[in-house]
Amino acid sequence: MGWAFVIKKIAGHLLYPLSAVVLLLVVGTILLWRKRTRRLGRWLVTVACVLTVLLSIGPVAGWMLQVLEWQHPPLTQPVEGDCRFVVVLGGAHKMDSRLAATSKLNPVTLARLVEGIRQLRRLPDAKLIVSGGAVFGITPNAEILAEAALDLGVEESRIIVDGRSKITYEEAVNLTEHLGTEPFVLVTSASHMVRAMCLFRKQGLAPIASPANFLTGQRFSLSPGYFFPSPRGFQRANTAMHEYLGLVWAKLRGQI
Repeated sequence: MGWAFVIKKIAGHLLYPLSAVVLLLVVGTILLWRKRTRRLGRWLVTVACVLTVLLSIGPVAGWMLQVLEWQHPPLTQPVEGDCRFVVVLGGAHKMDSRLAATSKLNPVTLARLVEGIRQLRRLPDAKLIVSGGAVFGITPNAEILAEAALDLGVEESRIIVDGRSKITYEEAVNLTEHLGTEPFVLVTSASHMVRAMCLFRKQGLAPIASPANFLTGQRFSLSPGYFFPSPRGFQRANTAMHEYLGLVWAKLRGQI
């Protein structure tokens, strides 16, 4: 694994809203203990408090994520015409041999796989391509996805495993040899679908979006709890920021 990849991952996490707020609080608190920097410290702590309130309540974080998730609506109708492949993009899993494959997958990745199998059952002649390499472990995510798909009733003859790719751009490049220019169903998280579609289309591919794991609704459903701070707000803000940063990075590198 290259150092550039690791540094990019660390830098990305430092820019996530929760990490940024904690960093502001730590630096601001340190500055408060020095007379010369007390004013700056007060400003940093104040900004951190304001961001904590804004990002931990429903409207702000929900809007940040909703803008991404609903650019590609759920694929509720069967795909028309010939479609020979359903592609499920990789995510993350636990490295614990005691667990069944479905329990090794994190909730986001499991939701992708379930959506992929749902689409596969609508296409009796299609194959399921599971993708994703080994990022910080030794077992490619694609292998765990394939094992879980078998446990969920997919025939082994219908599964293609591609465990070479660590990032979405590599998935788009590496899967070109399987997909060619014909339409295929692309399954990933709803928040990730905008970036994935751009990356795959840039390679001359013809994906049909089938997003999974929606964290927001198409319309906000207001309730009293929606306006109180919650961990869910920061989760949504972090997810949204991850995708916005990914889009900027891909654009700067000419990948989209």
